[in-house]
Amino acid sequence: MNKQIIDELANEIGRAIAPTVANYLFESDAARGVLEEYFSDKIAIIWSIHDILKIAEHIDISIDESDAHDILHSLHSNHDPDIGITWDVVQDYIVDHIEQKENGDV
Repeated sequence: MNKQIIDELANEIGRAIAPTVANYLFESDAARGVLEEYFSDKIAIIWSIHDILKIAEHIDISIDESDAHDILHSLHSNHDPDIGITWDVVQDYIVDHIEQKENGDV
C-alpha cells in the first residue's frame, strides 16, 4: 500500500484514540506498523471526495462537497465490480447525479 495512505490512516487512528500529543505520536507509530503489516500483501485503491471534485472540474461540472460525498457513496454501493471504479465510471456517476438533482430525484 502507498506509504502516504498508510501515514494518513495511522495519523487518523492515532488522533482518534490518543488524548494527548505524546500518546498520539505513540499510537500513530503503532497504527502505522499494524497497517504496514496488514497491507504488506494487499492493495487498496482509495477514492476521496477530492478525487470526485477534481473529476467534476475536469469535465466542467460544478458540484459541492455534499454532492461529491453522495457520488462517492453511490459509487461504493452501486459500482460494477467486474469493471471497477475508473475515471470514466466516476464521470458517469457525476453526470447521473446532476441529472437526478435537476429532476428532483436526489
